[in-house]
Amino acid sequence: PVSSRIFCGGLPQTCDDAKLHTYFSRFGVLTDAKVMQDRATNRSRGFGYVSFADAHTCEVTLAQGSHIMDDKIIEVKRCEERGSAVLQGRQFGGALAPAQQFGGGAPPPQQLA
Repeated sequence: PVSSRIFCGGLPQTCDDAKLHTYFSRFGVLTDAKVMQDRATNRSRGFGYVSFADAHTCEVTLAQGSHIMDDKIIEVKRCEERGSAVLQGRQFGGALAPAQQFGGGAPPPQQLA
């Protein structure tokens, strides 16, 4: 199933839940809009999530291109659902497969027979 949820990054510090909801509700009906807060300081962490009532509205929002809030371009990407193939293929912790590790530009060692 196609996700109807988006990630919004690079939000201005002036953005709260209500402002995020107001901005994205111009594209269609929302079910949720949440700016993530730092628990210690209660300040915005600069990103949030928006959930739309239907996947089509989400597609329209993503197709819009750049989004600007308070003279700041915000990054908007589709959220991947938990358990999706995209997330299951992603490795956390920065570990790379041996073929992807940086070798300092040196060619791989030759195997001697």
